[in-house]
Amino acid sequence: MRVRPARRIVAKQTGLALGVERLESRHALTGAVSDPVVAAMVDAAQYEVNHTPRLQLGDAALVGYAGARLDRVEVLWQTIPAGAGTTDTFTVDYRATGGDWQAATLDTPIETGIEGRLVWSAAIMGLAWNAPYEYRVQHHRSGTMLTEYSSGFRTRLAAGDATPFSFAAYGDSAAGPSAAFRAVQARISDSDAAFAVLLGDNAYASGSQTEYDSRFDPEINPEATAWTASHIDYVAFGNHDVATAAGLPTEQNYATPVPVAGVTSSVALPASERAEHNYSWDHGCVHFSTFDSNALRDPERLDGRRDWVVGDLAASHATWKIVVAHHPVAGVPDKPESAADGYYQQVVSRLKAAGADLLMTGHSHT
Repeated sequence: MRVRPARRIVAKQTGLALGVERLESRHALTGAVSDPVVAAMVDAAQYEVNHTPRLQLGDAALVGYAGARLDRVEVLWQTIPAGAGTTDTFTVDYRATGGDWQAATLDTPIETGIEGRLVWSAAIMGLAWNAPYEYRVQHHRSGTMLTEYSSGFRTRLAAGDATPFSFAAYGDSAAGPSAAFRAVQARISDSDAAFAVLLGDNAYASGSQTEYDSRFDPEINPEATAWTASHIDYVAFGNHDVATAAGLPTEQNYATPVPVAGVTSSVALPASERAEHNYSWDHGCVHFSTFDSNALRDPERLDGRRDWVVGDLAASHATWKIVVAHHPVAGVPDKPESAADGYYQQVVSRLKAAGADLLMTGHSHT
């Protein structure tokens, strides 16, 4: 775990990209460009990369389910329309550090319905545990590469591996172009944290697509985009995250291991719940389980989510069990939750009985 993968994301421009404006001007004057490669460079643009590539765990099955024995990651990026062109494409390749490149298959991009934004992704499967890898995302136009984004990362510790590791946890962040958030992210990036856990309210004030630019746009937040290029942020849902379309933008911008009983998880969620909001994962000797605490005032729905967490924890044999949510159960100075609430009564006793060692929450602003 102490081996540090490269965190710097690299954008490479092809040599022909230099002087494109001059080529376009010449093309307008002559009406033709004879060199087919140069012609590709002056074709109309189709996409602009708005959020540079970043890592997520994706729909990873816990070890033992559906034959899952190896690790995986998912690479995501977002584009916005850039013109009337039709020839832009993307490719994703990966390799064990120093090995041969292999192609990953792209998923159908998610249409967000906002400003023409598309979320692209590609799953990288069959990765060895605790091993260094590299990936690259190339943006092509008419078959000519315009830009390459590349980074390195390290896969998770295998479930049960007792190697020590560190992780970061924080909540209530990404409020506009925030110098404070950038400073916090810079400190995390300089640590030996293997990943981060986001404790909800991850984009203010309503978790919208445009507000997520505060996290994922490299011009607004270069520290966060450099980090997420090579580290996974595990997301929990806060009250601000569900303010837009019940959390749809957050679901679209993250790829979480949704629980499917017997396939990716030990227990199934109630049919009424949004799967992306409640999930679990393993890292070494620790099992993490997160649930959507926005049902704290709805005893029936909270019961369903609580039952899922309890079943998930009971099925784990991990040395440590950590539960992640957004709302604290009691004892914070700026919020109304208290030990007399039903939320406290419904959650604390059951989590303790299920063997939870730690409950991490956000919501209370210092």
